[in-house]
Amino acid sequence: MIETSCAYVASASNVSAPGEAARAVAVLEEARALDDRAFVRLAYRRILLREADAGGEEFYLGKIASGELSRAALLRELFWSDEARGVAPPPGAD
Repeated sequence: MIETSCAYVASASNVSAPGEAARAVAVLEEARALDDRAFVRLAYRRILLREADAGGEEFYLGKIASGELSRAALLRELFWSDEARGVAPPPGAD
């Protein structure tokens, strides 16, 4: 295992970083009444700390619509993305 400067732990098994589960629950709670497009946009803002790009937004909307990904699974994919592993969690997230 390798610990990065932003306290994320990376391994071949994609181990969750401390605080990820709590952050995922918070996003799911916040998004409870949102439609899928608004959910994807919120997930990008909360996890990647940026707006969703058009390609990513459409990709994840398609995955949700087809049933290939649940909302929780989408959050896991974002948390475990190379991009997220390089983004420090917001203050107080852990």
